[in-house]
Amino acid sequence: PVRLSRGACSPVGRGVQYARRSPAYLSGGLPRITSGLVRTTCCRSTDSVEAFCPQGRVADPVLVNDFWRNAWVLLGVGTPREEVLGALLASYSDSARAYHTLQHLEECFLRWNEAQSLALQAGEVLVGLWFHDAVYDTHASDNEQRSADWAVEVIRTVGGSVSQSERVHDLILATRHVASPSPGDAALMVDIDLGILGAPVA
Repeated sequence: PVRLSRGACSPVGRGVQYARRSPAYLSGGLPRITSGLVRTTCCRSTDSVEAFCPQGRVADPVLVNDFWRNAWVLLGVGTPREEVLGALLASYSDSARAYHTLQHLEECFLRWNEAQSLALQAGEVLVGLWFHDAVYDTHASDNEQRSADWAVEVIRTVGGSVSQSERVHDLILATRHVASPSPGDAALMVDIDLGILGAPVA
């Protein structure tokens, strides 16, 4: 597995438990966040991360950049244009967001980093996490659908297959939390997304 280190200023502190209501947690399928992660040696440039994010919004720009690069490596396709990352970061940085923020995204990455060995298609789960809250309009009811459609469009532009884009699309729709997710990557995706529900009370 591709493992990335936890940044010194990461929003995740002494560990985050997974959501107690999620299927994989109840079955003992997911571990807690632990220390001792190892950063990969992929691209170190954080210009695109820092250029599109307000000061202080990203706890660890290098970590975020690494997860972006590795998502596409694991998917087996090329990396999207820098503008795509910029648009995503700008969306997650929107001041109107209260929970579905960059901090939530970074926390999801750290949970994925510990649970990725449980994934059937690790790249698809990681790409799905990048896009799962990409569109967030408090007055709309189709945020996940629009987020999933955006992911499909990007995957197709970098050479991803129809089956890959469809699976990522379905993973993102699973985060609507309107029904129990299917076993496998959808359940893992939901566990990661809802991990805050199992976190200790501050």
